[in-house]
Amino acid sequence: MATCPECRARYADDVAVCEVDGARLLPDEVCESLDDDLVKGVVVGEYVIEQKIGEGTFGKVYRAEHPVIGKAAAVKVLNRQYSSDPSVVSRFVAEARSVNKIRHRNIIDIFSFGTLDSGLQYLVMELLDGQTLDAYCKQRGRLGPEEAIPILRDIGRALDAAQEAAYGAVMNPVEGTILTV
Repeated sequence: MATCPECRARYADDVAVCEVDGARLLPDEVCESLDDDLVKGVVVGEYVIEQKIGEGTFGKVYRAEHPVIGKAAAVKVLNRQYSSDPSVVSRFVAEARSVNKIRHRNIIDIFSFGTLDSGLQYLVMELLDGQTLDAYCKQRGRLGPEEAIPILRDIGRALDAAQEAAYGAVMNPVEGTILTV
């Protein structure tokens, strides 16, 4: 089946254009993915969505702001297929709890966790401005010791704080795409 992204009318796969508004039809799974996108102004917990800033395998990340105090935050929303999987939701909650136990300046803080009316799971966390370590290294090339050592020292201290707070939790490998400089 195909769906109109404008009016959501559904058609057979052999139809290319919506008869109602002339929009090009999209496969159902693409429209479902669009439906999960949060648009500017949507309220998630106490925060108002401003824009989408990232997307990965498990979900999407949005920039949001608290309407009263103006605090900027990142809102991470699990994709529908994962929000409906109890084992993934359990891991998502465990991630939030684990990260929240860590108190270190180089590890993000998580403020809130919840479920949207649509059933999607989300968490609200500290917003980091900057680029990932991976992007930084690609842009700058090989880092010299004078630049690499302070970064590695900060990473080591953050990992040490995480291990100390983990209480036996096994840490996943750390990738350059989740580190911010």
